[in-house]
Amino acid sequence: MRLSEAKPTLHIAFHRSIAGSIGQAFQKIGRSERVIGPLEDLSFGPIDDPTSDKQSEWIERVVGYDWAEIVHMDKQFWQEATSPDVRPIAWVNLHDAQEYCGFLEFVWKMGNAPFAVIDATNVEFTNRQQRKWRPRSLGVVPPEQMIEAGMAERAREITAQDVKAHRALWRQLKAENAPLRIVGAERLVSAAIDHFDPWLMRHATEEWQKSAQVVGGAMGELFASELCPHVSDIWLWSRICALAEQGALEIEGDPSEMRGTRVRRLAGETLA
Repeated sequence: MRLSEAKPTLHIAFHRSIAGSIGQAFQKIGRSERVIGPLEDLSFGPIDDPTSDKQSEWIERVVGYDWAEIVHMDKQFWQEATSPDVRPIAWVNLHDAQEYCGFLEFVWKMGNAPFAVIDATNVEFTNRQQRKWRPRSLGVVPPEQMIEAGMAERAREITAQDVKAHRALWRQLKAENAPLRIVGAERLVSAAIDHFDPWLMRHATEEWQKSAQVVGGAMGELFASELCPHVSDIWLWSRICALAEQGALEIEGDPSEMRGTRVRRLAGETLA
């Protein structure tokens, strides 16, 4: 798939904060290419039509979060990202479910149009202590380390074979249309709505804790795990609320917001 050099380059990340980090890296090295990223997270919620009202309604009902404005804002992102008037370069780490899902939706929308990829999945970076590491998300890589690893020079045109494989996987996941998608041993897979509940129950105690502490503890454990599955704090908070409705947890404060609330596990409640 040959890209036109005459078109302006557009760098695409699949999280707004990652786009910001890439943009900062470009500023430091004097590059002026645009970088864009979405607000939405396609690792949870319906994906058979991810920019539809159906997705917004599902997330508002199940997650308790107003998603309509995010979907509306991201329509412009997708229009820019898939425009035939730019030379798109997609940045992705396939160990991160949000990045992986966004990338697959991008491949799906691009059809047979050419684009390049900067694949950070197995890139080795050097941290401030001069130690080598392989992050499982571009979201944790500082701009300085992106520069040192020469990430901007790693763009490679995607092959037709890779496009076919990515589209086949996304077609399968769209058909399954599960509540969650996580990175399994080899690739992205569907998961049940309660997949992350055990981590939350392990970090909740019978003593009151700040809700953010329980969510942060679960995220930290997941991040340190071998597969390092991505999970949104928004999603984890929605599951705490669901567990409270089921009688496994108790919430003190307004459950419509995580900030300012506390949570505890009811006596005798465990979840392996």
